[in-house]
Amino acid sequence: MEVLNRVDSLCEDITTELNALGECIYEKLSDISWKFEEIECVTSKVTLFNENKLMLDEAYFPNENATANSSSTTTTTSAWDKVAAGAAAYAHKTIGSKYSQPVRHWLTNAASTAVQYGLLARYSTGINVWTPEGNWFSGKWTSENTASAEELRCAIDPSMSTLCINVIIAGILNYCQSNCYTPKNMSNYALQLLHNGSMEKFGISNENDKLLIMEITSQWCSRIKIIQLIESVLKASWDLKAVSSIGQCRLQLTPQIKEYFDFLPINWKDIHPAVCIAHKLVKSNCIYFADFHRQLIDVKIQLNAIQENPFKYHCDCKYLLKNNDNNNHDNNNKPKVENHKLLFGRLITFFKYAEPHSQLFQQYKCLNCNGKTCEKQYSDYNKNWELIVQHIYSNNEYSTSSMMTITPIEEIIKKLQELKLISNNFKIDEVSVSSVREAYQI
Repeated sequence: MEVLNRVDSLCEDITTELNALGECIYEKLSDISWKFEEIECVTSKVTLFNENKLMLDEAYFPNENATANSSSTTTTTSAWDKVAAGAAAYAHKTIGSKYSQPVRHWLTNAASTAVQYGLLARYSTGINVWTPEGNWFSGKWTSENTASAEELRCAIDPSMSTLCINVIIAGILNYCQSNCYTPKNMSNYALQLLHNGSMEKFGISNENDKLLIMEITSQWCSRIKIIQLIESVLKASWDLKAVSSIGQCRLQLTPQIKEYFDFLPINWKDIHPAVCIAHKLVKSNCIYFADFHRQLIDVKIQLNAIQENPFKYHCDCKYLLKNNDNNNHDNNNKPKVENHKLLFGRLITFFKYAEPHSQLFQQYKCLNCNGKTCEKQYSDYNKNWELIVQHIYSNNEYSTSSMMTITPIEEIIKKLQELKLISNNFKIDEVSVSSVREAYQI
């Protein structure tokens, strides 16, 4: 009883501060800049550290029936303020105690903000059985694991709220793209957060502390909930697992996120250069002599499917999507083999003659090895195809199909027949060429 009275007293003492915090966050949401860019990560492992888990006391959760009653809005808001206060007090006392004072204060404010804006969530695993969707767990707040009202009053800073949200969202988007929260190669947006001086204003100047904060606070929050917020803005349908939010749930992402939420999951990133090269191939005269039109079409279809629902192809798809056992991963709907990897030998062969100095060779390791093109490392490499491409690009007038007459193609065919690179009865498959160009919108 004494413990409950103490927690009630703690929550009552800081209700004003928490209300001010919530209002401050809400007012500043319009200033949040959702500028995210695609990033790459060398690791695909997501690690949740138990020592940094946030604890919530469900005894303080507002009654669901009361939440549904419009007349109880004030009571419900006050109840969530208490939960936010308790989460902040736990983060300050138990999690933050092993870190520097600035990091400790950041974690305190991030915990409160996460509850205030419904960034924490859980999902049902049975009747009245819930599992946290994030790095938090249920427990009991006590005088031993929560900070005092005075300590919390000194730590809560409403001006940190917007930045706390930015860091959390950045970490979640890093997870979406790279399956890790703090990738080795940061996006420009994450680099901006880390290096624009905004975190320094709150005493966070050490690079490791900045990464630690992004990793801990992003992992507290629900990946699925935040992805659902993005899904709503994009008006997409990703068939995500249902989760129940914990908090007041007033956070709405700005429409600008549409411009930045365009990514390929880490395990599918090399399909991008494959399609880029394929697009150039389809535009060139070489397409008339390629015997893999169907595969080129399949790769473009595959890229379109990934872009439409990137989470179906994500490393964590079985976790993120609902009904995965019955619907998303059966034999009919399971993502196809990575068709682009069956084309790299021929695509790289074409590209090393078409655009030998392209930046793509430097950007993607799948295209080069130790500074040299690596087409011969792929099983589909074909020497005859290389000789055809080499001949066409040794005669520049044959290298593009724009404004092309039938005569140049006939000359190419004749020369290739003389070189015995194509058969004497070779004929262009106009229907097939038309189909592949239609697929690539050429």
